[in-house]
Amino acid sequence: VVSDRSPESVEKFLNQHSKEAFLPGDKVRMLKLLEIQRHAMLMYTSCGWFFDEISGIETVQVIQYAGRAIQLHQDLFGGDLESRFLEKLSLAESNIAEHHDGRTIYGKFIKPAVVDLKRLAAHYAISSLIEDNPEMTAMFCCSITPKEYHHAEAGRAKMAAGQLEITFDITQESENIQFGVFYMGDHQLTCGVSRDLGDKDSGQLVRELSEGFDRADFTRVMRILADTFGGSLYSLKSLFRDGQRKIVHAILENMVADALSVYRTIYEPNVPLMRFLKDSSTPIPSPLYEAGKFIVNSQLKEELAQEDVDYEKITSLLRDADLAGISLDAETLAYTLRSNLEEKADALEQNPEQHPLLEEVANGVELVHALPFDVNLRKLQNIFYELKNRVYPGFRDKAGQGDKNLAPWVALFETLCGRLNLKMP
Repeated sequence: VVSDRSPESVEKFLNQHSKEAFLPGDKVRMLKLLEIQRHAMLMYTSCGWFFDEISGIETVQVIQYAGRAIQLHQDLFGGDLESRFLEKLSLAESNIAEHHDGRTIYGKFIKPAVVDLKRLAAHYAISSLIEDNPEMTAMFCCSITPKEYHHAEAGRAKMAAGQLEITFDITQESENIQFGVFYMGDHQLTCGVSRDLGDKDSGQLVRELSEGFDRADFTRVMRILADTFGGSLYSLKSLFRDGQRKIVHAILENMVADALSVYRTIYEPNVPLMRFLKDSSTPIPSPLYEAGKFIVNSQLKEELAQEDVDYEKITSLLRDADLAGISLDAETLAYTLRSNLEEKADALEQNPEQHPLLEEVANGVELVHALPFDVNLRKLQNIFYELKNRVYPGFRDKAGQGDKNLAPWVALFETLCGRLNLKMP
């Protein structure tokens, strides 16, 4: 079952080892019990205890196994097993002052990683609203089906509400969750989730929130969420770390675009002045310089990441930077170009006959040699060394026998290998 979590595999295992028919809920209960045993065994993974620091990644991992066993145990039997566990864990002192002991480490690294039903629902609701994707149905080890999903927008503000069915793939536990989420732009977001809305159903919640949102009465929307969900309110900080970073990145993209627009209005009209100041050895005022640095480096990064790189535009931007005395973000720009070239070289390795791809790589390598900073071409050298031994001899022989289609490929390949400091046969 651990190797194959499909319903058929689980059903076969339980039928094989059960003495009688299951009652409703028995299957979930049995799977939870087995998962408690599995995580209790994983908790004793030896690599977690071979080190002298309890905050190390190996030991934190095995404490996470313990945390999952405790979570499942409390789901089934109640009680406060976690507090007893933390009392013992606090006796394990860290060698790093800021981490104190095992109890502190548990609070820092294990609790934020705990996945429960409400947090999953909040993560889905927030992600679906920000990413405009209510149809996503797989998340971590569970399946999420929106049984009801209402969405509305007004400028930057967004709202969504409805009902979700969440099923944990491992324990096959399934529950319905009602949710409401309100986004006012930037990082200002509130989400409420609940298993039971009391005398209010999800349809009534949708109607109340929609009425307040349609009238732009956002204070009322917030009040409805607070009154309906009470202490089960979540924010962007409640998201799992990867999702949080993804959404924050999406939010920042809009902010950066706005900043680019402002910086462009400062930089572009003053380019001639900046060139004059540099030529006359006069210091460029900091606001002008920083605006120019931001714009030029952003444009260069964008161009270097394009599938079809405009080498003439890049050359022009580099010339602008030099004339205006603008320094380049060499590390970021080198990484962007290297990643682009490596992606093209990987594609060429799979389809060596693609002459346009070879031209793209060749143009990129020529650009590298013209840049005022270094770009690591080691991976390209390895790929072309392999192509030189595996593909080039056959293409060269065919070109020598009169294949006019391969002759330009061979000539360009030989030139490119020379630029990569690869010795040809």
